[in-house]
Amino acid sequence: MKTIGRNELCPCGSGKKYKSCCLNQEKRTNLGSQEDNRVIPFPGAAKGSGQEDLNLKELRSLINQELEWRADAHRELVDKLLPQLVREYRLKDAESISLLRSFLMIWNDYSNEMNPKFRKPGGYAGAMEYLMANLLGVPSTQSEMAAKHQVSVTTLGNAFAKLYDYMAEAAIDQNNPLSFMFSESGGNEASFYPGDQAFDVRREMEEQMFVLNELVNQQNFQSQEELENFIHAFMQNDHTQQDLPKNDAAQARELLLHAERERNPVKRLQLARQANKLDPGNADAYEIFAQEANTLNEALTIVRNGLETVENSFGASYFAENKGHFWGLVETRPYMRLKHYYMFLLRENGDDTAAIREAEEMLELCPNDNIGVRYELLMLYLLHGDFNAARRLMETYPENSASLMYDRMVLEYLQHGITPKLYSYKEAALQANAFVPAYLYGKKKLPRHSPEYIGFGDENEAIEYVASHSELWFRPEMVSLVKWMMKGKH
Repeated sequence: MKTIGRNELCPCGSGKKYKSCCLNQEKRTNLGSQEDNRVIPFPGAAKGSGQEDLNLKELRSLINQELEWRADAHRELVDKLLPQLVREYRLKDAESISLLRSFLMIWNDYSNEMNPKFRKPGGYAGAMEYLMANLLGVPSTQSEMAAKHQVSVTTLGNAFAKLYDYMAEAAIDQNNPLSFMFSESGGNEASFYPGDQAFDVRREMEEQMFVLNELVNQQNFQSQEELENFIHAFMQNDHTQQDLPKNDAAQARELLLHAERERNPVKRLQLARQANKLDPGNADAYEIFAQEANTLNEALTIVRNGLETVENSFGASYFAENKGHFWGLVETRPYMRLKHYYMFLLRENGDDTAAIREAEEMLELCPNDNIGVRYELLMLYLLHGDFNAARRLMETYPENSASLMYDRMVLEYLQHGITPKLYSYKEAALQANAFVPAYLYGKKKLPRHSPEYIGFGDENEAIEYVASHSELWFRPEMVSLVKWMMKGKH
């Protein structure tokens, strides 16, 4: 008998894919159920019988003996996660077990179709627990889940976005067990998943700069005034890449823009590979390759090779001539992004020494620090007790931002304890941003997602600071400082 593919049309003639039609019915039949118990019962609804009483032992039997898995890692993830959720959330009633079963079935569908690759299972495990907790009404944040599952917030967020998008797309099928989350009367998508509007605006502006740069290079201006008039006319007319012939570099950038927005990992890699063939010197492709790598070591190797390729593409003379002006030159931005991502991977690998070196090199290439690496570097200096380097960095960037003002408090406290100077530093920090203490004290919980827009002194800035500096503040040696801050001046 011919095996029917999950994505092939169902032989029953419904016009649906097999996975969305008779496959579900066959699974239920094989499990001995006459009802569709993949649907989560609403509170107050009449409880069914039989399959809704499925206990954890039967769930694990379903995982390990009855369901088909594309990879052992996908099966092992839920085999370890479900017992943990049962214990921690005390999931004993039929509705809770049904909820667990629904998550299991959607993970089985997702993993078999999308074949997700992950260096650490904590990304997807944390994403599923985050969803579970919110559906159960248990307050939680992605930052908390990332710390619990020992992954970065970025890793968990990427896993969550891919899983959530898959669930949202599948919600048109009434058999989807979590479809109520995406219905008009169900969950609020905006409360889970933010849009990409800010990303689109930034990349559109960057693409205009590429266009302007290429158009300027085609001209032969006789004076600075002619150049300025040309740039002014360009900005007024809102030119796009359509003004230029589609050269390889431009086509590569366009493909990479699509790849950045693409949630399907297979399609992302296809787009990135096409772009890489057209322009091997575009660093954005290597970041995508690394994000989809199977292991952390593989990702690190990809990024190292990518950085070397781009550096060879630029040439040693380019670095010598333009050191100090990177990012201002639009063609250097993908390289700086990849270098920043390399710093992130090094930290994930536990190599803070190498991460510090990367950050220091980035500041040499771009003292203006458009990416904002100085804030991460300062935190690393403080975490590792390099107080002299921390002080020099603060003197290099004498600003009144919340990040530097609160970090200055940390530096003073770690070096000298509670001092009279600390009182004035506290007042300056509060003037920079008065919202930070509420998040440090735990009076307010961090939101599920980082804010897209941050203003000086606003609450979004406080959220971003505490989320990015949690490992600095939430340590045993910092307890006394936090308590002192709560007491106020005496």
